[in-house]
Amino acid sequence: MKRPLYILALMCFTTYIGHAQHDLSKLYDEQLKMNRQGMTVLGGWAASNMVWGGIMATQTEGVNRYFHIGNASWNSVNLLLAGFGYYGARKQPEDASFSGLLKLHEDTKRSLLFNAGLDLAYVTGGLWMVDVANRFDNPEMMEGLGISFAMQGLFLFTFDIVFYLAQDAWGKKHLSPILNRIVLSGNGIKINLD
Repeated sequence: MKRPLYILALMCFTTYIGHAQHDLSKLYDEQLKMNRQGMTVLGGWAASNMVWGGIMATQTEGVNRYFHIGNASWNSVNLLLAGFGYYGARKQPEDASFSGLLKLHEDTKRSLLFNAGLDLAYVTGGLWMVDVANRFDNPEMMEGLGISFAMQGLFLFTFDIVFYLAQDAWGKKHLSPILNRIVLSGNGIKINLD
């Protein structure tokens, strides 16, 4: 009589684990899809700025010309970063685990906040360049590049904060309920399966 109960318990546990693995795979796919979407937005911004900046740099003079040169140049780096980010988010790791998903999610959020800080430095640096442009031999170049740096930094700051908020909301919706099932006590770890 005990043997059928063990087999039934094992079947139920195996079914639960299989369902959990399916859910984990789905969560990884959603996280990676969100990362790809973010990199698509960044890549689209970069490509459009490169094309428009390249065209307008040949059509304008002075401060405007340097502004467009700055946009085209700056966004060549953004396009590379978006490409590497998209490439990195194209498939799940072979050893996909909940802790790996949680680490990916938290690393992404941490990176976005760090980048937002850098973005503010770009804005500040760009505004400083505009402010001190007249101290340089080519003030039009300094002012145009400064405006470009400030504008690009402002876009990137907005992008990073919006993407961070989206990541945070996704984590609260999908990861927090799982984490809230784990109870640590002096007797060990308890996982509520309800």
